[in-house]
Amino acid sequence: MSRSAAELSAKLGAVAKSIPDMQKVAARESAMLVKQTALAHLGQAIGADLVMSGAGKGKGAKLGVRFDVGQKGQAETTAFVRAVGPWQLVESRNRPHLIGPKGVRVSARRKGTRAQRLSAIDAGGAVFGKSDVLRFSDGSFRRWAAHPGTRGKYPWRNAMVTVVPRVPPVWVHAYRAAVAKQFRG
Repeated sequence: MSRSAAELSAKLGAVAKSIPDMQKVAARESAMLVKQTALAHLGQAIGADLVMSGAGKGKGAKLGVRFDVGQKGQAETTAFVRAVGPWQLVESRNRPHLIGPKGVRVSARRKGTRAQRLSAIDAGGAVFGKSDVLRFSDGSFRRWAAHPGTRGKYPWRNAMVTVVPRVPPVWVHAYRAAVAKQFRG
């Protein structure tokens, strides 16, 4: 509580000066909330280790979330949250498609039915060279593989639907804390 108009004015001036710092704190807390929510949804989709086995090189592809907080040409403090890694493989669905050897394009737009395209690929010579084959984990070799497609699990979309209503209270709490800090005692 203020005892005079000058004291009230000084406290309100201190609150106004603390707003840029408060905005950075609120943006960081909001971004961290979004990151934690997105990682929780991703963990439900692909497993708690956040690694897609069989994707990428070696042990698999790691997925994650990063954020930057700052003004970056904006008048106000912003938080930029982004997905890191091959999220598109988990996020959206993939249609069934053919996979050929590295460096060989297997187009789905070729004329003819799927069976005609596969028989053209099997014919070999005109489409592939002799060494252009795929090696599978069981030791077998084939000229192509038919990927059945995947259904999207949409962890990013679902996380945003969940977290967006929870962000404004973070900002309200930060504003209240900034004002309460100046008016205590």
